[in-house]
Amino acid sequence: MKDMINSFKANLYERTTSPLLGSFIFYWIICNYKFIVILFDKDLTSENKFVAIDNLYKTDYISISILNIPINGLLLPLLIALAYVLVLPFISKFIHKAWIWHQNELKKISNGKVLTEKEFGELQQKYFELELSFSKTFSEKDKEITQLRKFLDEKEHLLLESLNKIDEYKKDTKNTEELIQENQKLQNNLKTFSEHNTLLKKELDKTYRNSSDEERLIMKDFASNHKKETTLEEISKLLNLPELKADYILKNLIAKRLLTNEYSPNKQQYIYKVNDEGKKYIVENGLI
Repeated sequence: MKDMINSFKANLYERTTSPLLGSFIFYWIICNYKFIVILFDKDLTSENKFVAIDNLYKTDYISISILNIPINGLLLPLLIALAYVLVLPFISKFIHKAWIWHQNELKKISNGKVLTEKEFGELQQKYFELELSFSKTFSEKDKEITQLRKFLDEKEHLLLESLNKIDEYKKDTKNTEELIQENQKLQNNLKTFSEHNTLLKKELDKTYRNSSDEERLIMKDFASNHKKETTLEEISKLLNLPELKADYILKNLIAKRLLTNEYSPNKQQYIYKVNDEGKKYIVENGLI
């Protein structure tokens, strides 16, 4: 018996939790509020209540063939409940999409920023200061390169003197052992100088010639069209790098005097072009 009661309760709960049934009951009560008022009116007798209810629904129906369908008693609450369950979700979805679109448009407007003349002046001043700093740094590097070249020339001169001494020793001395020892010493010095010279040349080549892979990709992109004008955003997409790192690489190329840049009022950002030194770099490094 207890199991039957529990089963009946579970079945009843499943029936009553239907959104359609709940909506129908809610809107039926709204459409038939007069029936509820009459039913719970304590001043009316039972007979008067029946008469009032009968008068209330006497003409409230639609006749279809032999069927009389109550309007407020069935048809209207059912139509409203169906609209609430079936149509309202689509309307809500459309409204939500419109709201999301509006929020995205507001974000686009808030993210965009037009520089004032004062902000542009400050930004341009910072750029000039940075450019001067790069120029100073590369001037110091040029001086170091000149000193290294001078040092290499001195070492080469010493090597020539050493070779001349070897020739003199071969001619003037008869002591073979001394000649061999001196020759070995000079050969060791020559080897040391050669290794040192090779390391210095590699260092010079890295300092003055070599570029990073990202710089070579940028110059190779300019090699395809030497009249090309590009922006930081385009370079960032080309290298698949964050704009901060792409900006750093572009400033290195400007400091090396391979690129130039200027502010474009139309694009409201800097554009980059290859100059004559950059064209020379492209040709000498076989990028074209």
